[in-house]
Amino acid sequence: MSKHVMLIDAALSHAVAHLADTQRTTQEVVWATGFDILLHLLGYPFQELDADRCFAELVRNCASRQGASAAVATGWDITVSGGQRDVQVVLHLPANLAGDDPSRHGAWLLSLVGRLIDSPATPVKQFDVLGLDEVAVQLERARGSRATYPRDARIEALCFDRAASDPHKIAVIDGSIELTFAQLCERAEMLAAELRDLGVETGESVVLLMPRSASIVVAALAVLRTGGVYVPVDPEYPHERIRYLLEDSGARYLVRQAGGAAIETGVAAMVLELDCLGALEHVCACPNQRPARRIAAAPDPAFQPAYLMYTSGSTGQPKGVPVSHRGVVRLAYGLDDLTLDTSTVMLYAGAVGFDSTVFEMWCALIHGGCLCIATRNDLLDSDSLKVLLVRHKVNTLFMTPALFAMHADREATLFAPLRQIVLGGDRFPVRQAEIVARACPDLVFANGYGPTENTVFSTMCQVVPSAASAVSIGRPIGHSTAYVLLTGAPNSALRVIRV
Repeated sequence: MSKHVMLIDAALSHAVAHLADTQRTTQEVVWATGFDILLHLLGYPFQELDADRCFAELVRNCASRQGASAAVATGWDITVSGGQRDVQVVLHLPANLAGDDPSRHGAWLLSLVGRLIDSPATPVKQFDVLGLDEVAVQLERARGSRATYPRDARIEALCFDRAASDPHKIAVIDGSIELTFAQLCERAEMLAAELRDLGVETGESVVLLMPRSASIVVAALAVLRTGGVYVPVDPEYPHERIRYLLEDSGARYLVRQAGGAAIETGVAAMVLELDCLGALEHVCACPNQRPARRIAAAPDPAFQPAYLMYTSGSTGQPKGVPVSHRGVVRLAYGLDDLTLDTSTVMLYAGAVGFDSTVFEMWCALIHGGCLCIATRNDLLDSDSLKVLLVRHKVNTLFMTPALFAMHADREATLFAPLRQIVLGGDRFPVRQAEIVARACPDLVFANGYGPTENTVFSTMCQVVPSAASAVSIGRPIGHSTAYVLLTGAPNSALRVIRV
């Protein structure tokens, strides 16, 4: 028995299947927003089938919405029906596409059918049914906003500009310590001068082995002021990991907070100790024996690396990712879903060495806002966190979904002082967000997504928890472009999926 006869025989075994049963079966496996097609031709002389007339009728029906009732009655999105005299093609747009122009969908269907006829052996997934004009429109949708921003500025220059324009505004709060912008930048300038005197060169990595504190903010700003690259390392890391990061970064200088536990790094690096406000207190005796190993300087100062952030190493050894000044400035001015300005009071809650600290630190200070340091106890104890948010009028917060869910289940009202909260690093916790939204109806939720290599966030969107069964990763942030790519094209090439 030939292959074709076997296929026909298999098909005939389903000759009396009910339409509703067929729909239920296909809906379990068909992409929910794709098209379901019913072909219903009875007694039609196929040798007389005029494809041009048939699909011209499709375009006419799509443009005028004629025959929609037939498609609704069958429950299929595309219905092709015919008898001895004519063939009618009806396109019905499902509810989620009701606002679209039906003629565009008809044109796409025509384009697809034409390509199927011209290239019957080509897999359907390799066809692009859009014309060049529509491709351009779709790609434009993949871009974030294009508002003007200081793309050629460096991070420390923008912070020092704030100190010049509003010197007495509070920039950093760390427990009982408060630093104005003038004090912050003055201390950073003094430390930068001492670092230069000790031999720190442009493009050189400086490890900051420090906890969340005012000191690490001063130290990071000072390293940037020297033209160097700061490398944040959490002192709570295992000693082996600290040694690896120090060695891999090529750093000749390690800055730590005075009074911290001594750590034997096993690497010849000069260890600098800072007091609680970031002033240089002591240079340890360990000699600086290694030659400077600098990250190659970029011709454009804004393209020079600002920091070196190490990945978690969950799939192998941690990898150092250098990120430019321009990447950070683009982030600060590209978050259209958030309100960031001089009124911003940002909680510094991220783990040292986690790139959310870049968002917290620089997006607050660049906009002239205030950075409020949270202790470990603040982050883990709901009562302490609530007191901190209220006392310092914190209005902006980034949190991992797991930590947010823990606090939401304990005390949802603790988020009431906030204006906005960004959740990222894992799946958006819809259930807990609904709980918090009911307790804090004015709170704006945002879902942030992005790899370390792309400066914290690549995409973002606001989320209304009560309307979100599944949460999108959002649209590209300002001055960025995001593409959804499909693998499996010839020679393993990547193709853009129109979303």
